[in-house]
Amino acid sequence: MVLLDPHGDLAKNVLKFSHNTDMKRIVYISSSINKEIKSINPNEEKLTAVINPFDHDGQEDTINILSQELADAIIELLAETSHNLTPQMQAIIRPCITTVLRSPTPCINELKRFMLDGQNDDLIEL
Repeated sequence: MVLLDPHGDLAKNVLKFSHNTDMKRIVYISSSINKEIKSINPNEEKLTAVINPFDHDGQEDTINILSQELADAIIELLAETSHNLTPQMQAIIRPCITTVLRSPTPCINELKRFMLDGQNDDLIEL
C-alpha cells in the first residue's frame, strides 16, 4: 500500500495500527522530516526525502523492465502537454533510459545530461 498524506494526520494513525507495530512493513517518508529531526537532535543536518525511480538492483532483466516502464511513464506524462514526444523521440527514449540505467549514477539528471552535446561523452561510451 502507498499512502500519500499531505498533512500527515492519516499517516500517523496508520502507524498506530497493531499490524504495523514492528515497523517491518512500513517505509515512512515525511515531508516535514527536518522539523521532526530537529526536535530530536538540533545539530542534525538538513535532510530531504527522495525517491529515485531510476534506482535498481543492477540486474539486466530489471533494467529492461524499468526502462520500458520509465519510457512509457514519460511518454504518457508529456502526451497531454505542449511538450508531447514525436514518434522519433518516442523511438529513442527507451534506449536512452536503458543507457542511463547502466551508468554509475542513474537518475533523471543523467537522462537530461545524456541529451546535451558535449556533456554526455561518458554515457555515449556505455
